[in-house]
Amino acid sequence: MKTIEVLNCHYNDSVEDWILDDMIHASLVPFFTWQEETGTDVTFMKHWGVADYYPRVEVTAEFKNTTDSALFITSFPNLPHKTLKGPSFSA
Repeated sequence: MKTIEVLNCHYNDSVEDWILDDMIHASLVPFFTWQEETGTDVTFMKHWGVADYYPRVEVTAEFKNTTDSALFITSFPNLPHKTLKGPSFSA
């Protein structure tokens, strides 16, 4: 199994959990779209940690096939992302 770090971001712990989840989801949309378009078997895992003053969220992509992970790396060469997208607040 090959694991690739996709997100590694600080966040403000005063943000409501549902807003943070929305921001994480919005940041992962391009990866979900890629997964659907390629039909790749990939699992995204969210991990929590503390670094410095602010907490940190890390999302990794776990691949069973190393060829799929190589395609992912070439499709997204600037990983991991260090910032989260803003919340959408859509209904």
